[in-house]
Formats: sequence, C-alpha cells, structure tokens
Amino acid sequence: MKRALVIGIGNTLRSDDGAGVWAAARIAVCTPEAEVISVQELTPDLCEHFEAVDLVLLLDASTRVSRVQVTPLGGRPEAGLADTHRLTPEGILHLAHLLYGWAGEAMLIEIPAFDCRLGEATSRETSEMIEQAVHLAGAILRGECLDEDAPSPTPSVHPEHRAG
Repeated sequence: MKRALVIGIGNTLRSDDGAGVWAAARIAVCTPEAEVISVQELTPDLCEHFEAVDLVLLLDASTRVSRVQVTPLGGRPEAGLADTHRLTPEGILHLAHLLYGWAGEAMLIEIPAFDCRLGEATSRETSEMIEQAVHLAGAILRGECLDEDAPSPTPSVHPEHRAG
C-alpha cells in the first residue's frame, strides 16, 4: 500500500454536507495505516501533511453528482490559489507542490449530497453513498484497479475534474 493521506471535507452540522467527514472516519477505522484528517474546508496548513505521502484522497459531499464519482486530480494545478483561506482540491495540491515539492498522486471522491439543511443526520441516500465511497477508497488505497465503464451503482471514475 502506498503511503496515503485521506482528507474528509465537510460540515457535519449540515446533514449530507458532512459526508466526506463521515466517510473519512470510517476509513480511519478500516485502514489505520493511512493518515486521516477531517476538515470543514481546505486550508494551507494541510500541505505539511503531504510531505510524507505518495497518495492523497480527498472526500467531499457534492450536489453536482448523482452517484459517487472519482476524479484523478492534477489538470489545473493553479486553480484555487486566489483565495488561500478556502482552497480548491487543485489549489491545495499546487500549494503542496510549491511549498514542499510534492508530486504524488491525488484523487477527489465526490459523494452525492441531497439534504444540506441544519442537522447532524445524513439522508438515507447519502448514507448509502458514504458506504460506497468507503469501499471505493479502500480499493484505491489497496491499489486495486477501478472500472471506468462499470454500471451504476458502482462509482464512476472521471479522467479530469471540472471545477464548479
């Protein structure tokens, strides 16, 4: 297994928006050899964790997707640097490269969010998607191949990330 960092992103007080954090917590239990961090947003101080790893998985809730989606990152490394108080996934990777010379592999795992109202419980649909994301992240961490053309409900893998 590659040395890995898993970053769960989200707000657990906004229902489904906490999906990345909940998935990261599950991964921490299932894969103790990976470093797991949970945050509400990406900030420059996270870059110091990149130094010791070869692979970074970012897990985040998204209202843009209808099923778990994996996107390899790296196409637009300068994106998101205009505001270093809230970085994009590409921006944090670029900053880690600038600060530490990090040049590892990174993937964004987007988990569908259906209800982001105030509350600590996730919707049934997002809870199911969190389980899929945890299994998918485990497969990635073990170095297993992902099937890009697999039918739903298998998560989809997209070759490039489109910032939205």
